Amino acid sequence: MSNALRNHVLDGMLGLAVGDALGVPFEFRSRREMEENPATDMIGYGTYHQPEGSWSDDTSMALCTADSLIKGFDPEDMMKKFSAWKSRAQYTATGVRFDIGISSRKAIEKYEMGLDPADCGDAGEYGNGNGALMRIFPAAIMQCIKAVYSEADARAFLDPVHRSAMITHAHERGLICCGIYTMILHAWLNREESQTLEDVMICGFERAQRAYTAMGGRFAAEMAKTNQFIHPRVLAACPQEEIGSSGYVIHTLHAALWCLLTTQSYAQCVLKAVNLGEDTDTTAAVAGSLAGVIYGVEAIPQAWLDKLKNRALIESISSRLSDALYSVKPEKQTIDSFTGEHTHLALKFAARIDLDGIVYQNATAAWLAQGTAFEERKQFCHLNAHQARRLFKRMTAEKTWDPEEKEAALYRVCMAKYSQNPELSQSLLATGVREIIYDTTGAHDNEMGRCACSSCAQLPYQNRYGKLLMRVRECLADNDVS
Repeated sequence: MSNALRNHVLDGMLGLAVGDALGVPFEFRSRREMEENPATDMIGYGTYHQPEGSWSDDTSMALCTADSLIKGFDPEDMMKKFSAWKSRAQYTATGVRFDIGISSRKAIEKYEMGLDPADCGDAGEYGNGNGALMRIFPAAIMQCIKAVYSEADARAFLDPVHRSAMITHAHERGLICCGIYTMILHAWLNREESQTLEDVMICGFERAQRAYTAMGGRFAAEMAKTNQFIHPRVLAACPQEEIGSSGYVIHTLHAALWCLLTTQSYAQCVLKAVNLGEDTDTTAAVAGSLAGVIYGVEAIPQAWLDKLKNRALIESISSRLSDALYSVKPEKQTIDSFTGEHTHLALKFAARIDLDGIVYQNATAAWLAQGTAFEERKQFCHLNAHQARRLFKRMTAEKTWDPEEKEAALYRVCMAKYSQNPELSQSLLATGVREIIYDTTGAHDNEMGRCACSSCAQLPYQNRYGKLLMRVRECLADNDVS
């Protein structure tokens, strides 16, 4: 596919997530252990005992970054999404947050205590972990697509990348690593047909070298340190024993670039990254994001994509960010069938819902229970939707339920359903900006939904339940679950 027609955001985000998921089971294993039992495929369990296809903080924080950038660069919003991931397991593969870096955790906790995002990142020597580099792809691709690079004003080009990184990792060394990564990505997207991958890396690296030297101060001092940042021409010839693979940001950058320079495909690249050992998921995620753009999503083994958990969320956020960066107004789409991937939207869908200390098995039972006296509600605990309706009719045969109270109760139930079940929250968020219409065809209910029978087709409809779901989705996207 031509460079102009590619969805570079999706290429990179799926490349990152697959690399991350490949590395998760092997994290912290030594290089010797990896040499004795090398990674050859995507497997499950291992270090964190997660099912195959599970990705970690690398992908979660990249998704938070990407989702925030859809509306433009806003460090407050970005940090708010990091907090939702850390505290409520949003933006996760399976509704479980099982890994978080020390500097990232401390920065998010500072934000949660009220500090400005600009003051949360670790600017000290210990702030040189790879937690910003691992998630920088969305900010980097944003600049590569939206901004015009000028060598005379490289600082302005790199500034949004730096500011995205420094809310968690603010040391100049780590910022330079993010900048080198961005410059190499930019050089690849704007390469000449005759340029090799090594040519492109040299071009991007040397542009970054000149830019940081020109910035002066601590940037120039870091750039000038002997052997700190290895030139791609030298890196390509390094033997494996000279490539570090710890969580140190310099190690991660060099290891990712080395894996790209010494392999010929996406799969070779990310497996080589994992088999270096130690911080396997992050090395493979960083290498995988670049390899995804270089080789394209079609080069990622289909079996790995099929195993990837919560792939719909990655694709949804990637597509929306791509549309925003290319200024494409997405065509309005409608969800009017609560089947398949949208089964969770149905009120009868089985989901644990805790309201006022009483646990229900689905939204129908939880909702109808709210129309009865509190002491009677436990009768709905173990009922399916059909049983709950029958019981409700018997209990309220001669009573009416105030319409406003009825709708308020349904909103509360739906908010509880999605906020208490992270995997359902992710599925609702994955519907993006599509209009949700509750199809009540045959029931002739044009208040709660829309009946499309021949008698009702031309009648106005209110779609109250569909609008309520979209309201819940908006609150979840804004991390407001009150």
